[in-house]
Amino acid sequence: TEPTCTEDGKEEEVCSRCGYVKSSKLLPALGHDWDEGKVTTKPTCTEDGVKTYTCKRCQTTKTEEIPALGHNYVTKRTEPTCTEDGKEEEVCSRCNDVKSSKVLPALGHDWDAGKVTTEPTCTEKGVKTYTCTKCDATKTEELPALGHDYVTKRTEPTCTENGKIEEICSRCGDVKSTKVIPATGHNFRKNAQTGKYVCENCGKVLGESENT
Repeated sequence: TEPTCTEDGKEEEVCSRCGYVKSSKLLPALGHDWDEGKVTTKPTCTEDGVKTYTCKRCQTTKTEEIPALGHNYVTKRTEPTCTEDGKEEEVCSRCNDVKSSKVLPALGHDWDAGKVTTEPTCTEKGVKTYTCTKCDATKTEELPALGHDYVTKRTEPTCTENGKIEEICSRCGDVKSTKVIPATGHNFRKNAQTGKYVCENCGKVLGESENT
């Protein structure tokens, strides 16, 4: 009778007719022949696992506890931006358990000196645009209208045409007021050499009479 993993066997000399036992020898139980085992429940950071061994002869199984791994904390950093807080955490690389967390305050914008994107005029407001040197965000600022810059402009009259005095904006040409200066008219004098009348103002030449 062959031994098994858990039970002894025996070897006997037995009469084939009457069953008389001449001799008997014990064959000890073999014991289990375990394989290398297989992890049937994986351990986690906080829970034990299980490793199962199987006997190669009888397929009986046994289990062994695998200790919990414990947390593996690493530092994880999320950088703050101009408008949003960041954070620095100690986080388990396996299960994401957070051991500690620290807020990193938003940085705030770092505005440049600004650029005039719409020039103000005498009557219309302008715009100055600022750009953040870190994130390219923009903000705008209103530039007041300049208002008119009136100066006096004089156009002299001639003998035949009126002149004028104007208050006119030096930037946009807007006319605030106009005053007419009447034409001076000709100032004829007789030239002694030619005997003809010549206007002393404009040089117009007449005949030998002021009326021709």
